[in-house]
Amino acid sequence: MDLSPSLFDKDGYSGPYPLFASAQAKNILNLASRFPERFFPWIKGRHSVDQFVADIAKHPAIISKLQQIMGNDILLWGSQIIKQKPGKKHNWHIDFEHTVWEGVSVWVALENVQPEESISVISGSHRFNVHPAELKCEGLDQTDSQSVLEAARKLSPESELIDLDIHDGEFFIFEGKAWHGTKNSTDKDRYALLLQYCRPDQEVKALKDVSYPIVKWHSFRPDCLLVSGEDKFRVNKVIKSNKVGSLRKKIISGVWYAPQTLGYKVRKKVLGW
Repeated sequence: MDLSPSLFDKDGYSGPYPLFASAQAKNILNLASRFPERFFPWIKGRHSVDQFVADIAKHPAIISKLQQIMGNDILLWGSQIIKQKPGKKHNWHIDFEHTVWEGVSVWVALENVQPEESISVISGSHRFNVHPAELKCEGLDQTDSQSVLEAARKLSPESELIDLDIHDGEFFIFEGKAWHGTKNSTDKDRYALLLQYCRPDQEVKALKDVSYPIVKWHSFRPDCLLVSGEDKFRVNKVIKSNKVGSLRKKIISGVWYAPQTLGYKVRKKVLGW
């Protein structure tokens, strides 16, 4: 399947596309999830510690598609292994960071992803000036796909609910503001890799927690990687590829970030944030 920039601009998503053989996907998952999240600077900072994930984010099959959409200059700002437990849903949403800056996400199916049952998008929703969490205040049930589609069609009658026909080892691309939701209707855990990109002129931040409308940001600037072109703007903290996964980075992660992450989770639980 070829990527059409005009269709992507209209629909807000494109794919799926092949990345790995489905038989390789589980091994990819094992290699990509070697480090626990508590050792990362923040929940979407896996690429700053794990060279294997950074290399996936720079894969030519992904970058060549992104260049058609974003141009040649591209930063990776976020990466995360997403585990969805059996029987769980992730409410319809947009990734909150994209209410602050523009970006594009890549969702890589790794294990137990069921075609047309795991992840869905609303076509054209990236052009809306509202997102599902805002509409919840007006009574929208974010867990109900049909209600979400009806809400979308009030904003644009051409909107469609798209259940992605994606298999393990494939990826698809979507605009950061595109409405999307996930579910796992199986009896096994489901895994995907989320990679998030922006142009270098977009200033990014590290999200700590969001319970809309309350949003918490980390005070530090997150590590970004230049995966294509050049950075002429210098508004973000861009680290060199050879610093990813270095001994120094791992020591800092273990000594500094891990206690902070654990402490925050404990405070959140105790204080009911």
